[in-house]
Amino acid sequence: TQLQEWKIASLVNDHKSAHQIHEEKITSLENDYKKKDQMQEVKIASLENELKSKTNTLEEKIVTMENNTESNNQVLKEKMTLMETNYKSKVQMLEEKMMSMEENCQVSNKEIED
Repeated sequence: TQLQEWKIASLVNDHKSAHQIHEEKITSLENDYKKKDQMQEVKIASLENELKSKTNTLEEKIVTMENNTESNNQVLKEKMTLMETNYKSKVQMLEEKMMSMEENCQVSNKEIED
């Protein structure tokens, strides 16, 4: 019976030892998963920050392009206004020259008639 008790005690110890090894493996696996989860969370946070940064950069570029477009439109409007003014001025000068020439022609015609 003492041999049987010794065998039972040995089996109980083996069982406890196996159970402890099993628990250590479980703990190790849990720690590995926690580390992997943390690494993935860090990667996700990094990607989110990168996305935010790129989004901000694109928004800044869009604002810059919009401002440049408005500025260019303003410059074009000013050029068009200047061209219109020059055109009107030239037309007026030509009209005045034509009137002067007509007057000269009429004077010349009168002189010829006289």
